[in-house]
Amino acid sequence: TVLVRDSLCLPGQPCVEESYFCEAQDGQFLDLSLTGPQTEELDLMVANGQASSGLNFLSYSSSEVNNGTLTPASINLQSNTNRRRRRLTKITGDSYYLVVKAFDMNGLAISDTPQEMSDNWFGPSD
Repeated sequence: TVLVRDSLCLPGQPCVEESYFCEAQDGQFLDLSLTGPQTEELDLMVANGQASSGLNFLSYSSSEVNNGTLTPASINLQSNTNRRRRRLTKITGDSYYLVVKAFDMNGLAISDTPQEMSDNWFGPSD
């Protein structure tokens, strides 16, 4: 299953905001080592809604896995028709979430305001 990972980006520090990894059928997590064109292809598929984190499978052979890293020859996504792993509960009523702004030991943190943090996690408010 293809998953998207968001990273905390601190001012003045190198940052990769999103990266991709896979969860294999045995439960092992594999980092995806993609070429520039493969990354662009997957980015476009995610942006267009053709691929969603946790909802698509990436076909690959075992020879493409080395030391916990998957280096696929091509991006061949399949839809997850077996929804048993992503069965989300339907919630009625209020749900409460806590979004926390973290500071590292040097006092560095993202510069987002509380409204920007809310928009990033829950989408822009109308």
